[in-house]
Amino acid sequence: MEGEPGLSFHYGNAGMQIIAAIVEKIGGANFEMLFAQRIAEPLEMKATDFGKTAVPLAAGGAWSTPEDYMNLLVMLLNEGMYKDKRILSKAAIHEMMKNRIRKHCLIAYRPEELGEWEYGFGAWVMDCVAADKRSMQLASPGLFGSFPWIDASNNYCAFLLTMNMRAKGRKELYEELAQLTTEAVKQIH
Repeated sequence: MEGEPGLSFHYGNAGMQIIAAIVEKIGGANFEMLFAQRIAEPLEMKATDFGKTAVPLAAGGAWSTPEDYMNLLVMLLNEGMYKDKRILSKAAIHEMMKNRIRKHCLIAYRPEELGEWEYGFGAWVMDCVAADKRSMQLASPGLFGSFPWIDASNNYCAFLLTMNMRAKGRKELYEELAQLTTEAVKQIH
């Protein structure tokens, strides 16, 4: 433990691997199979997997397509529903979208390019709401520049697939893209 739970935050891959191990223990099967059965198959994510290795890399090890990823984003936007099927509970989605970084929390590490964005369960809170409040904007930027996000207040989700090795200035580009997309969505409606 690097710090007291709830009083420090260190973004990293270890937490995702620990969660995958917990999922395996509770689910009684390997992570890859549980992900396929409970998430990928119901969401029609036909081209998504974790490489079918003995120890799946839950943190950044998934292979997917923009189409598959959009199915996941649509389900999250629709509070756990996908094509009239309940994939995750509405309560689970709301918990995922809550800022988990408390006001006086020590930030041991957060990717510099994400600035002051806060963190929920497995995704970044873009609108920096108070701790334990549900965010309406959630993102999960990739290491190499991809940018999937959800804007629940404007009822859309989007995914930019790009290769951008420069971290500096990325957050501002993401926010500008989200703002332009929001303006376009509002003009359509």
